[in-house]
Amino acid sequence: MQIYRSACIFTIPFEVHLSYLLGMADVRLIRYFIAVVEERNITRAAERLGIQQPPLSVQLKKLEQIVGAQLLKRIPGGVEPTAAGLVLYSDYRVILEQLQVAEQNARRVDRGLSGRLVLGVTHSTISHPLVKEPIRKFLEQYSDVTLEIKTAGSREVYLGIAENQLDLGFVRPLNWHSAEVREDHIVSEPMVVALPQSAPHEPRWATDGLSLQEVLQFKLIMYRDSAEPMLFNATTEAFSKQGLNLDDVQLCPTVNASLELVSTGLGAAIVPSSMAARIIPEVSFFKLNEVDHVPSEIALVRHKAASSIVAKNFRRMVLDRVSS
Repeated sequence: MQIYRSACIFTIPFEVHLSYLLGMADVRLIRYFIAVVEERNITRAAERLGIQQPPLSVQLKKLEQIVGAQLLKRIPGGVEPTAAGLVLYSDYRVILEQLQVAEQNARRVDRGLSGRLVLGVTHSTISHPLVKEPIRKFLEQYSDVTLEIKTAGSREVYLGIAENQLDLGFVRPLNWHSAEVREDHIVSEPMVVALPQSAPHEPRWATDGLSLQEVLQFKLIMYRDSAEPMLFNATTEAFSKQGLNLDDVQLCPTVNASLELVSTGLGAAIVPSSMAARIIPEVSFFKLNEVDHVPSEIALVRHKAASSIVAKNFRRMVLDRVSS
């Protein structure tokens, strides 16, 4: 580090001052010296620091011994820094400011006001208000937190939690037998039928909804078991209970893909009702009738040993929204 004063150049490595700060010259000495230089008077500096003048003079002598140079000289009415003292003052100001920033950063991390949150979200949960709204609110309230969202299937999110690759995750619950994962129930929502707008519609569907048997008038588009096992199983079990066979089925990788295929006119899909909030011009949504109601759930999962304050803040925000 180079400090320029008049025609003289003093070069005092930053590492040297840092070693003083962390070793021989502690933070207290640094603050004392800075106060004296700024006040140009030891008595006023002592009053500013809230200590007596004699102990302050002793500490200044101690600092000069540590540095190995005269740092202050007497002038009428007080003291002023020597050339070496000016250099030391300038460098110590930098060090002290960096320490203050470091302390502030540590306090912010401790309170969860900064840091990083890795959140897993499945394709079938991101449309629900109890998922979107906490994310939006968290970004507004914790603007210094880096939020990384990873989209995946529910199995991948559970695995990411178990292996500590994700802090939290929104999923469709599975029978996940792991002592490492904890779940918070967020919401239950019905499934609805997505039909091509070009397909023939019965007027009563708008009020009464469709039965599962009526859904089978169309080719059924389903996302694979590997993508969302809970939704896949709930749908197939509902047809099975009604004694209906699924003979004409088109499989696709995600819920989003199933809606895109519906928009082509290929067939019908059964999806969580929150997906109906998406505006897809070629797709119409209808409820299932009460007899053939198919439920689906959303859960927030976390590792049992999770200790991140940032993650705890986000979880609290989600649960507060659920209970409101």
